Amino acid sequence: MSEAMDFLRECAGDALILGCGVPLASAFGKADYCRIGCDVSLDWNDKPHMRLMHRERISTRNSILNTVFRRQLNGRAFLSDPDVFLLHPCNNSLSDEQKNCLAEVNSMMGSVLFTSDNFYDYTEKEIKELSKIMKIKDAEIVSAELDDDILTLRFIVEGKKYIKRYPM
Repeated sequence: MSEAMDFLRECAGDALILGCGVPLASAFGKADYCRIGCDVSLDWNDKPHMRLMHRERISTRNSILNTVFRRQLNGRAFLSDPDVFLLHPCNNSLSDEQKNCLAEVNSMMGSVLFTSDNFYDYTEKEIKELSKIMKIKDAEIVSAELDDDILTLRFIVEGKKYIKRYPM
């Protein structure tokens, strides 16, 4: 795969490359942006029988954990693409807390911030949440820990220290 990425980089010249589904090590220094984990799901952690499969299956929970624990690649190997965030309830079963966790983690730890939501459908509450997400875009991550299915993030925004805990 590394040789294929070399070939792609040679063919692309100065054009930006967004790698998706490529083994991460093969993209180091060759892709400008790279997806760093699995796809986000319209539910939290997929169906129980699918959890027996593999870690890179479609799962919002796993996408968040991939983003958190692969954050050190961002700006070093390439710029990270953590997949989309969802704030609007249309066609998904995520709770508000789960949607906020996804959006906040993507904002703090990725260089690409995409949503598949239609902004025109946002309620006032969702617009306020989006504004909050944009304010933490340049957060300095101090630490991230997963203990007993609680993700604890310590970060600094504009000199102020924060601790957030998210149930996983």
